[in-house]
Amino acid sequence: MRVIKNIILAIFLGMSAITILPKSNSQLEELRSCLKLEQGSQVTPNNTVFLVDFHNVFAFTDWSNVWNTFWYHPDKFKRIFRTASYYIQKPFHTKPVQEFNLLQYLNSGSNNRSYQAANLLLVNSFKMDPPAIQLLKKIKDNGYKLILFSNTPETSIEWQAKAHPELFALFDAQWYRRIANRNLTKKHAESFDQVKELATTTLGHQPEHYIFIDDTHGNIKRAANVGICGILFKSINQTNDILSNLGILQ
Repeated sequence: MRVIKNIILAIFLGMSAITILPKSNSQLEELRSCLKLEQGSQVTPNNTVFLVDFHNVFAFTDWSNVWNTFWYHPDKFKRIFRTASYYIQKPFHTKPVQEFNLLQYLNSGSNNRSYQAANLLLVNSFKMDPPAIQLLKKIKDNGYKLILFSNTPETSIEWQAKAHPELFALFDAQWYRRIANRNLTKKHAESFDQVKELATTTLGHQPEHYIFIDDTHGNIKRAANVGICGILFKSINQTNDILSNLGILQ
């Protein structure tokens, strides 16, 4: 039983690449350089917008719930096969993965309502992190605009927004994976152009600085290519220390 459980959890984790994370002090200096603080530039609520990821920043996978929804699913073997198929294709950006999020992929070809309902529970197996939420509130209390910037599909974001209305009320705007937006994700350069336009609308004028908090090195790198300064998220303490040392948070 334990072996089966571990296999299922490994499949759901996907084929993630191992990343060597930079030290916090290195990130501090890189962010300082990106924001041009040594050249006299200032970071203020009037010229800076925060872009914040969802999964693995302030929301984490609830593996206990994943296991329960997998094991008691009305057709668990079909779901295991389709989940494995999705994550095997994901690194190669095959057409099905580009055109469908996980929920759509699991539901495709089935009109069984109990099967679809169980799939919805699976993809919404998240638990919110209280210290991370406190950091978001701290950023907000310092006067900065917050924009949710996530690859999480709209079905999950909408589900979580209903479950945690006070949390999502902290965000002044939201960008996430939408069917109407061709399921664009942060792997597409266009997503960064869109979120920068959203930031301009949110702030009322074009920001001088963008500070992007995300747990994926590739996303941070793509953001840097379009002038968005990033913090590669490792922990709340690390992120809080960086922002406090830069004088952004009081």
